[in-house]
Amino acid sequence: MPHIKCIACGQDIYIDPFARPYNGELACPNCGEHMVIRDDYPKGGITVTRAFPSLEELKPVMDLLTPLEKSRLWEASRCLGVGAYTACESMCFDALVSILRRIYGGKGELGHYISKMEQDPDLSEETGFISSFKAIRNKVDHPVRISKKLDAESTFSTTKRLILIIAKKKLSKITRKSKA
Repeated sequence: MPHIKCIACGQDIYIDPFARPYNGELACPNCGEHMVIRDDYPKGGITVTRAFPSLEELKPVMDLLTPLEKSRLWEASRCLGVGAYTACESMCFDALVSILRRIYGGKGELGHYISKMEQDPDLSEETGFISSFKAIRNKVDHPVRISKKLDAESTFSTTKRLILIIAKKKLSKITRKSKA
């Protein structure tokens, strides 16, 4: 019987031989990971790819994020996976703004917090990295442009990298203070 291995947990998932060639989305019954299956039957094998981009890189800092921030990141991943590129970028920006609001306080927007970061000795070297988001966010959140796949992929990966930097330099300090 044909089977695939889950790309997340390694569970064997059997595919009905009468359903071949199977092309579509499949969720692992063990861990729930969504995968895209491309079956080249009878010429070749089965290709399995992740349906949504992973947040694995954020595992070391995931416990520092609020449920809202985690939700925004998972939603960004899902949006990227289904081709909702503008929504993906918007969710990335929302996650960043939420994190920066916890660090600096207030209810400002991303541009406001970029200014705060420029003055922050811990993060000032990262402001060039995040300031590019200021213009992109304005175009995404105000109907100026529709994001393309490459835009969303870039924003998603940059957001993950920034969150790692910010979490290690700032959020860990906030968490230690609140536990003291």
